[in-house]
Amino acid sequence: MPVTSSKFIATSLFLAATILCGVTTAKADTVYNYVGNDFTGGLGTLYTTADSVDISITLSAPLPFTSSLQAYTPTAFSFTDGVQTITNMTPGIGITDFFFATSGGVIDEWIVAAKETGDVDLIESCGFANCSPATFDSGQTVIGEFGVNTADPGTWTATTSTSPVPEPSCLTLLGTGILGLAGAGRRKFL
Repeated sequence: MPVTSSKFIATSLFLAATILCGVTTAKADTVYNYVGNDFTGGLGTLYTTADSVDISITLSAPLPFTSSLQAYTPTAFSFTDGVQTITNMTPGIGITDFFFATSGGVIDEWIVAAKETGDVDLIESCGFANCSPATFDSGQTVIGEFGVNTADPGTWTATTSTSPVPEPSCLTLLGTGILGLAGAGRRKFL
């Protein structure tokens, strides 16, 4: 059976899209995790010395070398203090601070915080000489209910993950090839 020119073009587009879409770009996210040490003080009944601040921040690229604090905007974040969790999905986020200084990809100094609007719900960590005190982690839910650790900072670790992201032009080419094959097949049966 002879191959019609429209079927040949549609098949060629489909095959080209299949080959080209197999080669995709990769999106690299870097996740920075902070594991704080247990609280050493606090007031109220909610927080105990078994609670601590843990933070996860996802950035679209690794932090560059910066000798002074620089502001960054994460693609996602999560703060927990053992009593509450505040994430980028929490409704009513009021304050978020993400400042880092690094050397060789390692976080040396930081100021990070997340607070819900209108509430005293706040989780923060500071590892910077100008903080008062110079290093601290704290969590607070209501006035008089908070946990704190001072002068004993936790540790930051980083992991980079890549995920394939197809190019938009590739998806367009693939869609065109599929539509062409469908049109050629339909024409054959009519």
